[in-house]
Amino acid sequence: MANNKNPWARGGNTGGSGNGSGNNGGTGGTPGGKKPPLPDYEKIIRMQHDRMRGWFGEGNEKRLIPLILAAIAVLWVASGIYRVNPDELGIVLRFGKYERTTTPGLNYHLPAPIETVTIPSVTTVNKVEIGRQGTSADNPGIRLARLTLNERGTQQLREGQMLTGDRNIVDVDFEVQWKIDASAPEDYLFNMRAPELNVKSVAESAMREVIGRRNIQAILTNE
Repeated sequence: MANNKNPWARGGNTGGSGNGSGNNGGTGGTPGGKKPPLPDYEKIIRMQHDRMRGWFGEGNEKRLIPLILAAIAVLWVASGIYRVNPDELGIVLRFGKYERTTTPGLNYHLPAPIETVTIPSVTTVNKVEIGRQGTSADNPGIRLARLTLNERGTQQLREGQMLTGDRNIVDVDFEVQWKIDASAPEDYLFNMRAPELNVKSVAESAMREVIGRRNIQAILTNE
């Protein structure tokens, strides 16, 4: 009777155990042991687009335009702040007409085009040389007034040659040093055209008058 027992009973139990082992293996691969799913980038992008549409939608355009205009107005007003260095003065023009002179430091003028400012240096020593062409290497504080090439080419050979009182010709080299009058810098800026050339012409004319009143011997020696 023992031989009539089900010969597959042990095998069935073993198979059951095998199935259990398979289940245990399946348990080891539960979702808790898997890598986390990747984020849905498309969904994130759509959310950002929806948020941007919320800011720039038809309902918010009326609110953004005043803010943009206000920011532009603030920048326009702030553009009138300017700085004047210790060796300079600020010349403020209102619609192109002289309005006031400002001192060194931070200053303010009404934004352009209402007011504009020109800032000349009133301590720089300018130099005009007549009769020769030099440089300011000996004294860096002196700036050589620049002339055009045509004026240098046509006048440089003759501007130093002057007629003396006894009708001799001498070749005179000299220079004129000048600064802008700090009490009236607007005169320098607006009352004459090409100030450097005017200084040169006046200095040359004055020297010719002095040379024309003296004889050549005095000019070459004690005078």
